[in-house]
Amino acid sequence: MRNYSEFLKSVNYLSFLSEKEIDLIAGVCTKESRQAGEIVFVEGATKDKFFIIYEGEVEIWKNYGSPDQILLAVFGPGRMFGELALIDDLPRSATVVTKTPAAFLTILYQDFEKIITEHQPISLAVMKSIAGFIRDSTDKLTDDLRSQNRYLQEYNQRLLREVDDRHQAEDQLKSYQKQLEQAVAERTEELEKINRHLREEIDKRKRIEKEMAAAHSRKKKPAARLNTCKKCKKVKDDRGHWKPLETYLQDHAEFDFRSNLCPECSEEKFRKYYQK
Repeated sequence: MRNYSEFLKSVNYLSFLSEKEIDLIAGVCTKESRQAGEIVFVEGATKDKFFIIYEGEVEIWKNYGSPDQILLAVFGPGRMFGELALIDDLPRSATVVTKTPAAFLTILYQDFEKIITEHQPISLAVMKSIAGFIRDSTDKLTDDLRSQNRYLQEYNQRLLREVDDRHQAEDQLKSYQKQLEQAVAERTEELEKINRHLREEIDKRKRIEKEMAAAHSRKKKPAARLNTCKKCKKVKDDRGHWKPLETYLQDHAEFDFRSNLCPECSEEKFRKYYQK
């Protein structure tokens, strides 16, 4: 009991109590030890004990084990917990888990109730402990809210930047798309002009080829070899008939012959006129 009394004097919320009141608390304390990660009690459990941390640390959790669990506080040596359920006679409001190997001084519910009922200073110490827990929880909750608010603000700013970047990218993409459409339209128009020109050239070539084929079909080919008379210059055709050269060519080629006299023949035929 003496060792517990020395320790209890160092507890913040009990330091103003008299030695007699400290010894009274120490007289009903029992020491318990737990390994790290052990659950001291769970949220919703019935009241049974009051705890003072002798060694180690514990975590105070709300909705422990669920996706929305919240760490309310971390307590070390000298901190008290578990008193709220003993005072309001309701189930445990949180879950306590040892963060490290820990030892506790525990007081059974019956002893705790008797001490705080009969000794006002001890009751005041317990109330200060509760107030300290509420203050610490409020401060932690405030810090968490500030941290979440900063995160949300940063996330919102980042989101706004991303939206702005996206709008800029969309505008740039629209500009590129417009330029591409214009380039495609210009290229399409140019290709259409080339196609029209090619079609015109093809049609023109076809007409020429058609005309040439028609002219070629109308044209009579001369014999590959001509048999001519050495004297009168008549031509023997493939049927053995002798024809004047003009007649033969007219039959085998498209020539329009006109008869006339060259100057020598004209002089020879009309010599008497030339002599005068």
